[in-house]
Amino acid sequence: MHGNMKRLFSLRVLVVAGVGLAIAGNITAAEPLPAASNLLQRVVERAQVVARAGETNHYAYDKRSVSEELDEKERVVKSTEKHYRVDLIGGLPFPRLVKIQGRELSAKELEKENQREAAFRQRVTRVDMNKKARRREGLATPELVERFNFQVTKREVVEGRPTLVMTFAPRTGAPVKTMEDKVFQKVFGTVWVDEQEGEVTKLDANVRGPVPLGWFGAVGSLHKFQGTIERSRMPDGVWVNRKSSFWIVARKLLSAIRTRTVEESGGFRREGMAEMLER
Repeated sequence: MHGNMKRLFSLRVLVVAGVGLAIAGNITAAEPLPAASNLLQRVVERAQVVARAGETNHYAYDKRSVSEELDEKERVVKSTEKHYRVDLIGGLPFPRLVKIQGRELSAKELEKENQREAAFRQRVTRVDMNKKARRREGLATPELVERFNFQVTKREVVEGRPTLVMTFAPRTGAPVKTMEDKVFQKVFGTVWVDEQEGEVTKLDANVRGPVPLGWFGAVGSLHKFQGTIERSRMPDGVWVNRKSSFWIVARKLLSAIRTRTVEESGGFRREGMAEMLER
């Protein structure tokens, strides 16, 4: 009898929980989706605020990068794995190579990294902080979003947070004057935006080529590009790039280029200004 009562109680709990989830799901589904223009305005404003605050420059982390060369059937011909320790020097991230193909650096490779770091330190002292802030806005500037048509399609829960999903496609009729214009006219994709904070949490873009590069394609052409960037929210509210992947198929003069690169970051460590200046 005791076992039957326990099973009956468990069944009731599951039914109640299921009804609760169904109600919650209906409420979420019933919420109207915002207009794309309103959401984009939030994204741009958020990018500007974060760029000027310099929040993301307070994190050091570890990064693993795997680059692959592919053949015409997209099989891996060569693979190179590198590990970096990304430290902060004057508030700017410096990726110091620490391992190649799982092994420690040779004396020659270590000396090269030391020279690269020394050169980086010299450049940091000449960095215009206003220009640096504008570069961090690059993924969400008014000029960039004006190039595309956006549509909010649905609402998802990503890492426990409500997220809005937008698709985008090139805006027709835009003037094509530069190489950048040519590429943007072929870019389609999807962007995920944190509904509470207006942060881009994921970007998935692809180029529907071919796109001629140079004078009528004399330099080469971009046949395929697929890029994804995934971001995560730290406990203190700062968003960081967690994973990125890029797949490129192109022609450069008479040679073919087929590469795939995946970068994963972890071990994020918050650093104060005093620690950054000491490095």
